[in-house]
Amino acid sequence: MTTKKTGNRPKQLLTKLEFKLEAGIFAARWILVPAYLVLVLTVAVLTYKTCEEFVQLVLHLQLFNESQAILQALTIVDMVLVLNLLLMVLFVGYINFISKIHTDKQEDWPDWMNHLGYSGLKVQLLGSVIAVATIQLLRTFIELSNAANANFERLVWQVVIYVVFVVAVFLIATVNWINRRNTDVIAKSNHRSRASVTSSEAESVADEL
Repeated sequence: MTTKKTGNRPKQLLTKLEFKLEAGIFAARWILVPAYLVLVLTVAVLTYKTCEEFVQLVLHLQLFNESQAILQALTIVDMVLVLNLLLMVLFVGYINFISKIHTDKQEDWPDWMNHLGYSGLKVQLLGSVIAVATIQLLRTFIELSNAANANFERLVWQVVIYVVFVVAVFLIATVNWINRRNTDVIAKSNHRSRASVTSSEAESVADEL
């Protein structure tokens, strides 16, 4: 009996050490919290800059011509799109990598928070980046129409980058669609195999009766 207990002690010590090591690795996710707090502060700073751009638009409303007013409005839209992008990364990243968000007002949750995972986040991020790039292209077109010396090389590079983003979104969305389709096929085959096993067991019970 004493030998058995002595032999089990190393296993118990290894089990405890493994449990503490895994608990420490799992708790390491909280190291990311300061990074997400930085995102919150970034949202606050960009919100202030958005309000500042709006104040500039109101103060210079009489001085701006139509193109300048549109450029200022596009700047505000651009900043709001970036804010949406930051919030998306903040919420989805925190939920997927740190902890669930516990709040009393579930009805205030955005719909995408319930079903958007990490793979879907990549598509949404690239979609938001494309939206921001679209605003930048519009601003460039307006600036070129007003500029005496148009920089067409800048416009070409922006169009090339925009096309690259569109192709990347298409490829990632296609990969996600293939993965979902394979998952559905596997789930259906498992369901059919369970149903066939259940029916065969029912037939064997009926034969025994």
